Amino acid sequence: DDYIYIGDDFLKKLDKNRLPTAIFTNNDMNALEIYKWCEKNKIRIPDDISVVGFDNISTGKILSPKLTTIAQPAFEMGQIAAENLLLRINNLGRISVQNISIEPTFKERESVIQVK
Repeated sequence: DDYIYIGDDFLKKLDKNRLPTAIFTNNDMNALEIYKWCEKNKIRIPDDISVVGFDNISTGKILSPKLTTIAQPAFEMGQIAAENLLLRINNLGRISVQNISIEPTFKERESVIQVK
């Protein structure tokens, strides 16, 4: 629980003298903030701390080290949403609610190191 941060002030709670093994952020933009914080505090990714994002934005591939992330199938999500919206419009909203599950993909790159 000491390492679960919610909100924009998560960087203020990081202590360079008491680092967790890894940080999993809720999006890649927050992971970029972690990279910036690590650079400022002379903390090496992944040697001192591993970082994992969520979104798979294109910037993650050009960072050094390349960001490990969870990729959402954005195109497929948009396509399914559009198809369901058109069904609702054409049926005047008389379609049943569906649970749709789309699997994300783990993109292992360079920002994670194996813990020994």
